[in-house]
Amino acid sequence: MSSQSAFEAVRDYGLAAEQRSAVRVKLEQWLTEEGYTVKVLDGKTTYFTLGVEHPTLHMLLTIGQSLAHRDRITILGTLKISEEHKKKLLEMSEGQRNSFLWDLKFTLVSNNIPFEMPHTGHVSNQSARAVLLPEQIIVSQAIWYDGLTKDNFMRQLNQAIKGIILVLLKFEQLSGTSVFKEEYSKYFT
Repeated sequence: MSSQSAFEAVRDYGLAAEQRSAVRVKLEQWLTEEGYTVKVLDGKTTYFTLGVEHPTLHMLLTIGQSLAHRDRITILGTLKISEEHKKKLLEMSEGQRNSFLWDLKFTLVSNNIPFEMPHTGHVSNQSARAVLLPEQIIVSQAIWYDGLTKDNFMRQLNQAIKGIILVLLKFEQLSGTSVFKEEYSKYFT
């Protein structure tokens, strides 16, 4: 099966189960060829979901096709904000905290990386008022079936990884630690 012929049948967006299965298998093949570890996960709101681990950075990503988007594959990287980093954010003045979070948002936007930053209220030690802090940061990339080739897919995957690295670097900057890995640099092209 050539890389193009697997997708010609799904371009009508009819997306029969066997066609979605063929796409999932092709994605697994591409990822495995590039050294990723891939696990098929159960997903209640997806046609299919793959858990993917980067071969050298040991990042976990989720790749799947939502029931709501019959012609799109979504790549997600979810980073949970550590208690250490929440503490650092709470220790900042409101202005410093807002500046840090806006800078993080602008960094992601300027790199064409869609993201979500769900917030919850935390009570600061400095006052009794609630402070909104992100619980997690979700970076995403999408690729539609009419553009689904190995090249396009891997470019979108690398863009999601770049987003994860950008978030990690910003939080490393916040905490004053540096665990910057040599391998990260290839995602900043």
